[in-house]
Order: sequence, then structure tokens, then C-alpha cells
Amino acid sequence: MMGKKITICICTYNNYALLSDSMQRVANQSATSSEYDVLVLDNSPPGVLSNSSPAESFANRQENFRYAKKQTDGLSGARNECLRLVSSELVHFIDDDALVDFNFVKSTIECFERHSGLSVMGGKVLPNWSLVSRPSWLSDDALGYLSMLDFGDEEIWFDDKEGMWLVGANICFKVDTLKKYGGFSNKLGRKGWSRSLMGAEEMKLIYEMKDSEKIIYSPNSVVSHVVPKERMNQAWFIKRVAWQSVSDVMTDTFYLEQPGPWSDGKHGYDFIQAEVETLFSAANSPEMFSRKLKVAKMLSFWMLNDFKKNGE
Repeated sequence: MMGKKITICICTYNNYALLSDSMQRVANQSATSSEYDVLVLDNSPPGVLSNSSPAESFANRQENFRYAKKQTDGLSGARNECLRLVSSELVHFIDDDALVDFNFVKSTIECFERHSGLSVMGGKVLPNWSLVSRPSWLSDDALGYLSMLDFGDEEIWFDDKEGMWLVGANICFKVDTLKKYGGFSNKLGRKGWSRSLMGAEEMKLIYEMKDSEKIIYSPNSVVSHVVPKERMNQAWFIKRVAWQSVSDVMTDTFYLEQPGPWSDGKHGYDFIQAEVETLFSAANSPEMFSRKLKVAKMLSFWMLNDFKKNGE
């Protein structure tokens, strides 16, 4: 790799079927191969790495691809290894089950060229239902727990929208800025060998950067995120919401302590007391399911927050 403007980084852990599709999309771009590099960081364990041959062979046939194998401390460790390996000005992370738009690379480069001094760009992430049908009970606001992100078709500066977030399935950093903040926290992020759904490693960085760096949402940089069949049950979402509360507490994100739309404007304890039975009721509609997730998140947050405070 010769130090181009941008490197697209795909970190993978034993997900080779979807990885191949993701790599194909990144190779088929309106931008020419001379304009961008691609780094695939495979941190699968040795016994699994033997299955990587088709993906690795495909990468070896592309002049701007590099396939690296390294066991790391989960997704954050893999991304930090990518940061060490790239020589471009920009590093754009996508998930191994994300299918990029044809103009993906050009759109990201143009966004940074259009906004002088931009440090971080988060793009649009749309659900791809090719493997499973969307359940009738799945509410739109629950899509965020699947790492989907759609704030519309206009660019939005991070500080201009309350409650805004970005997701790691489609996020680009200036390399120097990301290094300045020490990369991703290994205490956060998914670990392929673990059953945890810990996240928030991107948002921890965003919160640290937001007062000093320019951060934007761009609808022009689009990926289609494949929805796995095994996640289309309500139990998985309850678990995901509980782990989000763990992430919020670990990153000192205590907005849930204040009354807001997440608690119907009530104090958290009052909301939980009034709504806790919702957890044990069948959610047959998007409205009921959305409410069920609210209760699960608030209950998990308050239990963990109290535990943290009592331990200090």
C-alpha cells in the first residue's frame, strides 16, 4: 500500500461467507483502485483461519487490497491494528457484513474535501433483509440496536442534533486525529470469542472528540447492513439493550439519569415501577416492543449505575 487518500478497513472474525460479499462491493467502486486501499484484518483464531482462503485469494488478486491475519483483543484491538498498518490520511471502518454503495469511496473522500478540518464522518447504514424477513413486531427505533443509522438525506453536524450517534459499521476518521486520541478502547467493543454484546467504543471516542473536533453525519456514504437471522427474536434485543446499558455506564454516559423521552419524562425509578410488567408481556406490535426495550434499558441502566456508585 502506497499511502493513498483513504483506506477502507474491514475487521472480521469467522464470518467468511458475508465477508466475501463485502469485499466484492468494496472492489467494485466508481473510484479507481489507484484512489483507495483496502485492508482486511482477520483476527479469527488459528483453527478457523484455514477457512479464509477464498477471501484471502480474492484480496491477493486486487492490486489495492491487503489481507492481514492477527489475533487481537476483540474488535477494538483489530481496529487499532488497522490504524497501525495504514499509511493513508483517512481510515474508513465498515463491518464484514456491510455492503457498500457503488459511490461509497468517492462520497467519503468528497465529504472530507468539502469540509475543511473535518475529523470524523459517520455514514448512513440501511438494513438488508436478504437473509431474513423483518418481523411485524420490530419497531423502527429498535433498528439502532442492529447498528442501523439513518438521520435523513441532509448532512448534520454532530452538535446540531440532540441524541445523535454514529455507528462503527460505517465511520471514517482522520488517521492523525484517531491516533491523537489513542485509538479504540480495548475495554469496549465486541470480542468474537465472547457472548457479550459490549459496544460503544466508537461513541466513547466521539464524546471525547466532540468539543474539539469537527464531526458530521453524511447521508451520501451508504452501506447496506445484512441482518442476521439469529438476531430476529425479542430475547436477543433484550440482551442487546442490557449490554448497551453496560456500555453506557462504562463510558460515563449518564443521560438516562435525567427524565426524557427514554422514560416518558419521568424519573427513572418511577418509570420502571410503572412499566416493569411490560417486560413480561408479549410484544405483538412495534409500539409494544419499543416500550419493552425502553423498560429493559432503563432497568439495566439503573441497576448498573447504582452498583457503580456504591462501589466508588
